[in-house]
Amino acid sequence: MIGYYVHHQGRGHLHRALAVQQALDEPVTVLSSLAPPTGHPGDWVHLDRDDLGIEPREPTAGGRLHWVPVGDDGLAARMQQLSAWLATARPRLLVSDVSVEVALLARLHGVPVVGVVLPGRRDDAAHLLGFDVADRLVAMWPPTATPAMLPGLPARVVRRVERWVRCRGSRCASRPVPAGVGRGRRGWWCSAAPVARRSPRRRSRPRCVPRPGGSGRSADRPARGSRTRTRWYATPTW
Repeated sequence: MIGYYVHHQGRGHLHRALAVQQALDEPVTVLSSLAPPTGHPGDWVHLDRDDLGIEPREPTAGGRLHWVPVGDDGLAARMQQLSAWLATARPRLLVSDVSVEVALLARLHGVPVVGVVLPGRRDDAAHLLGFDVADRLVAMWPPTATPAMLPGLPARVVRRVERWVRCRGSRCASRPVPAGVGRGRRGWWCSAAPVARRSPRRRSRPRCVPRPGGSGRSADRPARGSRTRTRWYATPTW
């Protein structure tokens, strides 16, 4: 079983989690302060909010973390909920999309962490700490876009990012895709390297899943006539 932490700001984090969940063959438990979308089929752990305090004190712990306000009841409750779930559920791994603090907590419980890397300048101490404790890092763009997507990031971190590469023709023909989905004229986007170890008896294949565009829409089905585009990407074979 896999745990998937989903940040509650915007909807891009949730869209990615739902796409990945639909393509996996094992249970996924979502951990988030968001409410589950209508008809969500899996387990969902609703977390207390940690950003409702009136005057947060020392929220970055001297610049080493992003959000750990001193004396915040919501933060204490949230971390207790996460810790209790990690200790009880014992997930095979936890995907962090995205929180340095959650990644650290999971690793302190002995749970492997897959960190989702977002575009932008992320070379501060807190981001680097999160990258360092993650067992694997994944980013959702083609390899040639990495320099523009991650300006200023140390080369040692960039080398660890498992980027997405375009595949065409026979390379994609045998890769399982959700029913009723066409390939499209431009091929698939596929993971350059799987997170899980390959089985010695059967070759591991990436799975192609949609990454809905736009971070401000609901995670439920878009309204008819929506111009929201869906591209197809491959997840590592967790």
